Amino acid sequence: MGYSTLFESYLNDLSSRSSAPGGGSAASLVFSIGVSLIEMAVNFSINKDNKHRLNKSLSLFKRTEKKVLSYVDLDADIFREVLKLKGVKRKSFLRKLNNITFDLGVSCIRILTAAAGIRRLIKKGIMSDFDIGIKCIRAALFASVKNMEANSKFFGIKNTAKTKYLRKYLKKI
Repeated sequence: MGYSTLFESYLNDLSSRSSAPGGGSAASLVFSIGVSLIEMAVNFSINKDNKHRLNKSLSLFKRTEKKVLSYVDLDADIFREVLKLKGVKRKSFLRKLNNITFDLGVSCIRILTAAAGIRRLIKKGIMSDFDIGIKCIRAALFASVKNMEANSKFFGIKNTAKTKYLRKYLKKI
């Protein structure tokens, strides 16, 4: 089975009139694709002189990617519940959704910071993939900010400090 077949169902759901999956789920997938590209560049760049440093970064990338990849489904599942529920239960799910969205943003910052620290160790021949990965993670950070703002506007979630923190870093890049 080819990769396009694996993604087809998700993309069909994403493009439908259904409210989930949506931007949070897609941002998590884009983040995971970005980290995978960075991991590939790191794997091609490991040599005896930089092995310890790059393996340490690779470990962080893999752990973070695994966690955020689970958000592709979790974000969609939680958002479906938010739309079904009312009252206290809805607020509980909204908090979960907001925590996932913020954690995605923080994960973006963590990976962008770590990647900047190893950029000079990446082989020139694979640098384009590394840079595409960085752009994907920046897009996921942008999406986190937009989703935090939307959650605040449409659901009344008070997350000004968290949104401000993510937006501050987004302006730097």
